[in-house]
Amino acid sequence: MVFCSSLSQLLNLTRDILILLHIILIFFFFYLSGRTNERKKFFLRFLFLVSLLLIILLIVLLIKLNLPTLRPIFYCNLNYTLSDRLYFNDSFPSSHTAISMALFLFSLYYLNQFKYLPVISLILTLIIAFLSYLSLMHWLSDIIFGAAFSIAIFYILHFLTRRYL
Repeated sequence: MVFCSSLSQLLNLTRDILILLHIILIFFFFYLSGRTNERKKFFLRFLFLVSLLLIILLIVLLIKLNLPTLRPIFYCNLNYTLSDRLYFNDSFPSSHTAISMALFLFSLYYLNQFKYLPVISLILTLIIAFLSYLSLMHWLSDIIFGAAFSIAIFYILHFLTRRYL
């Protein structure tokens, strides 16, 4: 049981580092794209990216608060107390996967002048989703819904703002 918990913590830490790296990578290349784009378009795309991430985080948080789902790791150690159960009660949906998918779509649509960035972003997204499952932090349905939800929010915002970006 200790092995399950310590391995899960290591994989979870790796996943957190990768999502941070993904965010830094996208913002860095976005900054580089600002040198070639016109100032107004750059500012509007920045607002789009920040609002996309904030909307996804807010809605995911609301879903987690209203649809409590135990994390798979809770079933790995049956000695958890009630307070531990409350801590592990926010599995659905995967916010890491949702944010990573949004960053991938942003790089695909708005940072396509960098040839390999969307590919690198997709690889990071897949690794983060896989680590979410492997670390026992999320069920497969959490990851699939997080990605699908992020795709839906991205395309809704893209549709509403496409003439400005």
